[in-house]
Parts: sequence; structure tokens; C-alpha cells
Amino acid sequence: MKRLVLPLLLAAAFAHADSVVFEENFEGDLAKWVGQRGDGTVPMNVTLIEDPLKPGNKVARFDKPVYGGDIFTKQQFPEGKYVLSFDYLGTCGGNCGGVIGVTAEFPGRDQWLAGTANSGFPDRIKDTGKWEHYDLDFKGRFDFHLALEQWTSSAGAGKDIYFDNIKLVQKGDAAVSAGAKAVAAVAVTGVPAPKTPQVVGYFPAWAKHNSNYWVKDIETSGTAKRLTVINYAFGNVKDNKCVVGVEAKGVGAAADDYWDPVPKEHTLDGKDDKGDKGLFGHWNQLKQLKKANPNLKVVISLGGWSWSKYFSDAALPQNREAFVKSCVDAYIKGNVPDRQGKVAPALAAGVFDGIDIDWEYPAAEGEKGNVVRKEDTKNYTALLAEFRKQLDAVKPGLLLTIASPAASDKSSMMELDKIHPSLDFINIMTYDFSNGWANQSQPHANLYGGKKDQFAIDYTVKDYLEKVPSQKLVLGVPFYGYGWLVKSSDNNGMYQPSSGPAKGPVEQGSKPYAQIKTAPGKVFRDDKTRAVWKLNGNEVWNYDDPQALQEKVEFVKKNKLGGVMFWELSNDTADGELSKTLSDALKK
Repeated sequence: MKRLVLPLLLAAAFAHADSVVFEENFEGDLAKWVGQRGDGTVPMNVTLIEDPLKPGNKVARFDKPVYGGDIFTKQQFPEGKYVLSFDYLGTCGGNCGGVIGVTAEFPGRDQWLAGTANSGFPDRIKDTGKWEHYDLDFKGRFDFHLALEQWTSSAGAGKDIYFDNIKLVQKGDAAVSAGAKAVAAVAVTGVPAPKTPQVVGYFPAWAKHNSNYWVKDIETSGTAKRLTVINYAFGNVKDNKCVVGVEAKGVGAAADDYWDPVPKEHTLDGKDDKGDKGLFGHWNQLKQLKKANPNLKVVISLGGWSWSKYFSDAALPQNREAFVKSCVDAYIKGNVPDRQGKVAPALAAGVFDGIDIDWEYPAAEGEKGNVVRKEDTKNYTALLAEFRKQLDAVKPGLLLTIASPAASDKSSMMELDKIHPSLDFINIMTYDFSNGWANQSQPHANLYGGKKDQFAIDYTVKDYLEKVPSQKLVLGVPFYGYGWLVKSSDNNGMYQPSSGPAKGPVEQGSKPYAQIKTAPGKVFRDDKTRAVWKLNGNEVWNYDDPQALQEKVEFVKKNKLGGVMFWELSNDTADGELSKTLSDALKK
């Protein structure tokens, strides 16, 4: 038996050793590579030439920008952890368009690792006019091929970016455990995780204008009794403070929030809205809704897609404490301005039970024009800690949650392992993987990934589980769908080229579940991704139906997640079909 000890130790050591699985120095030819489609029918727009800076050395030059990847390794690599090393030269002056990443097909499900653009990639490649070396640690979430291109949305014109000395190293642990079960569960620290499954629904303040949906409808649909938390969307952030008591387009909606009385036909009690000591609007109705549903909590969601522009400024060390105080004073203590601009102490007290931070996104661009800084990453962690500190000072037990991105290039800019102790839970926005303006029909909230899907709920949750306790993760689902006018009905209309978005009631390419359900067409479901869509002529709508939501709840249970969040309440049917589906499935 003793003789076996050394060989076993050596075997174990080699099993965990890193291994080089691919190398390319471009000294020979492009035999290891293939163009789009992977069958040799599409040319590779790459030429092997003499190094413009190092005579005698051959390198790969990209001859023109190409969308979706230009050259791909013929060799496929298993999912796991890797280090990708390469040399890059960009000579156009800036944002020449060099991009490197991995893809499932030619092209297929993409995971771009680095590029020359200021945002949109986990790592940045620099165009300095000299050779730069890069070593990128990454996790391949699926079996993949390496992919290189000169990006079409760049300043490069072709013949001005070069790659050399590409090496892919598979990490030892990945070699042994590729495809194995996820890492050990992360322990709950700081704020305790929810004891019961959460059902979180967003209520947009503008729903009364777009779809004639009011707080009363949450009650009459039967949804209120099924919810644990309502996220009131949204509160604006500007000038390093929470914007409250402002009625101005694009800045604030105080009239809807709490200034204007609600019409009699839309009040919870069906009587004239006489207010609560001067508090009217949605906020007063939410107070009444909570009285009728004592277990229901309401939080204010700050930011969102349109109002995250100045979060980066507010999170700076010199602004952070005062910014948080402005939010706590207004939304928790209820000290808000009346219509004359005079602060009314405690006028809105009792409306909100906490704060939800929906910063889209720290250290990564959301809407064009948002302020973005590299230091957002650490400032976001400190900002959440400050919110927790000030909320606890008012009343321990007040909720602090966040809405968090599904895309790894954005979630990787957050210190997930450091922020979860400050939070009650994290609502992951596992939807909008595609949209109606995309150039092809594609699932936008698929549970699992196929070869043509860049994103999937399964991938996102696996990433989060490496740094966040499962009980603090709440899975986001859509109560709406995206639609396309497709050029072909092949594959029943899915993954087909689009001529544009399908017509929507408010926004082109977007439609509530309640309207998709009653629209004509045939329903299809993908056996692998579990995506569901409806095809009618050349119109395709991808959405979640009750069966899709039930399958997602089973996923929540299997992974011991903290519950489900949805966007948004007004998109459900009048009898709350989808919210009932979620609530009933979580109770089983």
C-alpha cells in the first residue's frame, strides 16, 4: 500500500496542473482557423504579414471590420476556467476595433472577453501604436471556440489591427471539474437572508398613463395577497441627492407620486380621495394597500434605466453620506416637499419599508450619457454599506435590496462578495437578453442556453452563486415579451433575420403578456432552452407563459434561491394570472 502513495500524489498533482491547450504564433499558415459558418465557405479577412514593428516576425493582420467574429479556432474547448494570453497592436489612433472572445459556434453564443471600446467588455484592449501583452482570466460557461475580429462599430478601417502569440491555458481545477457541480455554497453574512420565498413585483408610477393601471388593480386582481414586496419605480438621483417633490418631465413625477388626488373610480375604497393629512396619489393608496395586506412591504426603487445617470457622482466619497441622508429623510422618514415646495415633516412616513438601488450600471454604461467611472466598483460597495448604516440607524429591519444585471460583463464590475452582507437580497434582472430591435428573433429570458444564445438564466445564476449566498438571490422574470417581423418562418420563426420590431401598444417591439396571450398565432417551446414564443405570419413574440414561469420556479427551488421578482405588475392579466402562477408554484 505504501508504494502507491507517491504515484497517487504525483497523479493528483498532474491532474490539478495547468495545461496549454492551444498556441498560435502565426509563423506558418491559418490552418488552425476557420471563417464564419465554420465550413470554409466564408473567407477569413485576415492576412499573415511581416510584423510592422519587428521585422522577421509574422503576425495576423485584420483586413476589414466584420460583425460577429471573423476567425474562429477549429478546435473546441470544454467549459471551465482558463487564462488567455495574446499580443495586440492597434495603429489607427484609438478604438481600432480589436476584439477577442469565445463563441459556441461560428458565430453563435458569444462571450466577448476584451475589446478596444470604452465599455461593453470585461477587459479593455488599448490602441497605443505598439505591441501590448494581455493575460485574461476567464470562465468559459459553455464549450467554445476562440473568436477574433475587428469590430464594425469602431474607428478602425482595416489593415490597422494585429494579433500574435495567442495561448490558451486551461486551469488545473477546471480540467478536473469541467461540467461538475458548482462551488461550495457561500455562507450568509451580515443581514440575514429572507426566511420565506420572496415574490417581488415592480409597480411603475407611469402605468396609469400607459395602461390605466392603478394601485387598486393590485388588490382587485388578487395580486396583493401574493406579493411580499412591491418595488415602486422609480425615484430619480440628481445633484447628489434623491429627487423628491419635483414635477418636471424627465426629472420627477410628484403629482403622480403624492400630490394629486386619485380619481374616485381608482381609489381602494371607491370613495373620493381626501388624502391622508395631505398625502395623495399612488403613495397614499400604497399605504391603504398595506393596511389591507399587513404582510406586504413597499420599497422605493432608485434609478432604473432612465434615472441612473448621476449615481456615479452621488456615490463619490465626498457626496455619499449626504446623498444617502437625502434619500432616507425623504422616503423613510417621510420629510417631503408639498406643492409649494415647503418640506412637510413625516408627510410620507409609513409609505416605504426600505430602499431598492437600481443603478444601471456601476462602472459600466447603461443608457448613453450616463456618468461612468472605474472607481464605481468600490464606491458602489461603500454606498450600499452607507445605506445599510443609515437605514439601521432609523429602524433595524428596513429593507435594502438591489436590481442587478444578468450580463457578466456588468456584474463583474460589482464586488458581489462584498456587497451581499449589506443587503436583504439581490433581484437579478434575468431578462432583456435580446429585444425587438435586435437583427434577429431571439429568446430574451431563456432558462438554459442553446448554441445560438449568448445569455441564459442558468449561466447568470451560476456566476452569482460563486460569490453570493443562494438564499439572497431573487430571480427576475418578465411579464412582457419582445416581438420581431421575421424574414423567414424557418425554425418556427426563432433565430431568424428580422426586418424590424413588431408593433407594440406603447413601444415598438414590446407587448404585455396579457395582450400576447390573446393575440392570434401558434405557440412553440424549445426543448433545450425552454423558451416560448408565438408565431403569426411573419410576426414572432417571445415571452414567458405560466408553464415557463413554473419551470423557472422549479429552477429557483432546485438552486435554493430566495424567490422571484417580476417586471411588472401592469403587464399581467386582469385576474393576475402570472402572479398567481408564481405564488402557487413557490408554495408547492
